[in-house]
Amino acid sequence: MPYPGKKGLGKWVEIEKGKSETVSESEIRDLCAALIEAGERLLSAISSRDNITEDFFHELALLTLGAQLDGSYRVIVGQKAVAVVRELIENIVKPKNPSGFQERESEIEFNNAAGRRVKIRFGSDPDILVSERSGNQYRHLLAIEVKGGSDLSNIHNRLGEAEKSHLKLSASGVLRWTIIGVPVDEQTARMRSPSTNRFYAISTLLIDGSQEYESFRRELISILGLPE
Repeated sequence: MPYPGKKGLGKWVEIEKGKSETVSESEIRDLCAALIEAGERLLSAISSRDNITEDFFHELALLTLGAQLDGSYRVIVGQKAVAVVRELIENIVKPKNPSGFQERESEIEFNNAAGRRVKIRFGSDPDILVSERSGNQYRHLLAIEVKGGSDLSNIHNRLGEAEKSHLKLSASGVLRWTIIGVPVDEQTARMRSPSTNRFYAISTLLIDGSQEYESFRRELISILGLPE
């Protein structure tokens, strides 16, 4: 069925924006029929899928309701990615059996090999912040930005967001890492986030024994002051 009315859906878009339009009963019937048919096609396409995941429903909501859900969807993707990296970090730290290990909802703490207290906070701006107690204060050692989106076409925007967050940490000596959802060549990544010291891709970090995982593990252990 074609879009209802001579002007397609344009009239209905204007009405949604608050513009006064004259609408006939037949136009309303045509609109309802077109929306019902579109809904039937959507349900038919969904029922034909072999597996339906949580991510699929989030993407479906974004498709059907538009950009208003884009922000909340990105937050969900980001939270999941940070949770994955947190588990990766804990799997590196815990086998070292650091003394005084404490785990909370948004952070973990422990004593490193030198007896200094180390705190790893999981939150935002940056997504992950590693600090070491020095005297009565904590000194920031490492900031990690996690951009978990898997859409390669949007990687430039995500790297730009990481750069903005890294620039907020003006203290000298703070290392800055950026972890992204999809691999990208370092030259491109560095153009968008020049303050990042190291780039990692989640997909390769999760491969135990991979070159990227081993690099991440060694660097992290050194920064945290844990025994190799």
